[in-house]
Amino acid sequence: MRKFALIIGVLLLTLALSTPAFAKDLKLAYVTMEEVLNNYTLYIQEMNRIQKELSEKEKEVQASLDEYQRKLDELQGKMLNPMLSEEARAQAGDEYTQLMNEAFSYRDRELSQLDAWSQKQIQPVLEKVYYEIADIAEEEGYDFVFNESSSLVFANTIHNITQKVIDSLNAKAMEETQTPSE
Repeated sequence: MRKFALIIGVLLLTLALSTPAFAKDLKLAYVTMEEVLNNYTLYIQEMNRIQKELSEKEKEVQASLDEYQRKLDELQGKMLNPMLSEEARAQAGDEYTQLMNEAFSYRDRELSQLDAWSQKQIQPVLEKVYYEIADIAEEEGYDFVFNESSSLVFANTIHNITQKVIDSLNAKAMEETQTPSE
């Protein structure tokens, strides 16, 4: 047990003594992703397009849900109709429960599909952002680039490369829109 404690102690001492020397050579930066995305013209355009299409698809889903609601209201009327037999009202109650479950399942499935669709649509733009951050990090010799919102306790603003990323992304987006398609 003493040997194990001695080995651990030596390893910790070695690590403690070598970390300051290693840290001096380490170059860090951070980026505020929310600011990058909110100022990247291609992201803004793509999000507007996605929102427009999502709105149209949500209207279609809502129309179907309204139809479900109409049928549910009709069944509820049957369930409460004293002119129908107890058996007919019970059957209407069973149909009501089944239709309600079907409506919830439809809604959940459609919303899940819409979410997956929107994520798939924006993914290429997000990849451009990540590649641009990597390019800038390599050009400027950064060892690590952190997203500001990811548990960053303190960072000197001289290490903030957010504006460089925004400027570079928008410049490339401008070039892409001005380059004639083949």
